[in-house]
Amino acid sequence: LRRKNQWHLGMKKIKILAVLSFSLLLLCCISFTFHPPKKTISEDWETQLNYLNYLIIRASSINIIHGLYLNDEQEKKLLPLSRQIENIDIPKHTGINYYNDDLKNICQTYEKLIELLLSKQPLSDSIKAAVNTCREQHAEIIKRSLLAAQGQGYQAEGCLKCHAPPSLFPKGNISGKDTKPITSCDRKEIDLAHVKGLFGEAGTLLLWDLRNEVDNILTNEQLYIFNSFRCCLIPQEDVADPGIFGQSFVTNEWIEFFRKARTLNNNEWNDYKDLFLIPLRDILEAKLPGIKKNDKKRMMHSAEAVITDARNMDEIDFELQKENLCVRLSEALNVDILNGEANRQSDERKFIAAMFLLFPGSSDLLNNEQ
Repeated sequence: LRRKNQWHLGMKKIKILAVLSFSLLLLCCISFTFHPPKKTISEDWETQLNYLNYLIIRASSINIIHGLYLNDEQEKKLLPLSRQIENIDIPKHTGINYYNDDLKNICQTYEKLIELLLSKQPLSDSIKAAVNTCREQHAEIIKRSLLAAQGQGYQAEGCLKCHAPPSLFPKGNISGKDTKPITSCDRKEIDLAHVKGLFGEAGTLLLWDLRNEVDNILTNEQLYIFNSFRCCLIPQEDVADPGIFGQSFVTNEWIEFFRKARTLNNNEWNDYKDLFLIPLRDILEAKLPGIKKNDKKRMMHSAEAVITDARNMDEIDFELQKENLCVRLSEALNVDILNGEANRQSDERKFIAAMFLLFPGSSDLLNNEQ
């Protein structure tokens, strides 16, 4: 009888343990269902980097499609190609967990800009100023991530190979620190990594397959524009050649820049010259985060020489040469030779053109343009 009672007591304990185990398992399942595991720091940072890249390329894609003045036949040919890209499984940038409020503000400002570009609304001076400020902040974030990735002993894969997470960012002022130079081989690898982050493996391969079709659709003039086209957030009002959309310095804003410099006498110019040069330095930093001090000094010297020439012209010569001065200033601030852009091969240029023209969302633009 005692053995029987002990057996029943043992079985009762087993049942209780079984119920408790099942309850704990159920609780874990419910917890996992409603509270999925958070992304790792590296996944979070890669998502943020890819979203920043997405916003820059999306704005640039809108600008180039608006600015190439594609004819009806070109749009009809590009439309099915863009839908091919949109029909594959492209990485989605959702649930962004920003590492700080500054980065969140940068992305929200870019998002607002894209809304305005899609609606073809004119950009106010305030939104232009906000975008330019965000672009400078964005460039500094990228530079800090590049510098951190160059730290001794640092190793990572994927995006983090070049862009270390914010927890490793160098502190304090980084304006005097240089990042590693970018060779043409580096540029090819960087381009491919950025495109894969946006399109995935399948999308990248499809873009490569479509590059020649896109190239054959464009005219020689449009291909020439693409040779000098770079990522462009703010479409500039081009008074000389509207076809060069978002890239040329030949704009009313830059002509006004020269006019203001010309109003100052020599003493005033010496006192206020730096106010004219600061935005040019900011442009170089935004175009190429981590540009070397000597390169920046050389390019700023060339840019200042253009302004000096403008100041020394009489009124008639200035009016005749003002567009040419804008072009010269643009050339003085051209960083392509430093970042590997200038050495892209023909197939690589076709690939980049296909990326801009077939970027997700371009099908709606091509439909509306018709």
